[in-house]
Amino acid sequence: MLEHRQIQLVTPRSSEFSAGFTFFRIKDRDPDAIAAYLADNKVMSDAVNRDVGPVIRLAPGLLNDEQEIDRAMALLIKKL
Repeated sequence: MLEHRQIQLVTPRSSEFSAGFTFFRIKDRDPDAIAAYLADNKVMSDAVNRDVGPVIRLAPGLLNDEQEIDRAMALLIKKL
């Protein structure tokens, strides 16, 4: 995610605060629309409001392999 400037990673990068979820937003894109797009493509995600505002939530490290994460990223890149 970090190599794509339009994607803002909101999850703290410190392992001290890691909990298995990834929170992000895409510049000038509606989080609800991005989450719906991912869900339409069979990627489990949702749009939520956190203390930092509206974001998209994924849980890529819990039950996904590397290929599934790459697939989710490829879908997101199409929306940049």
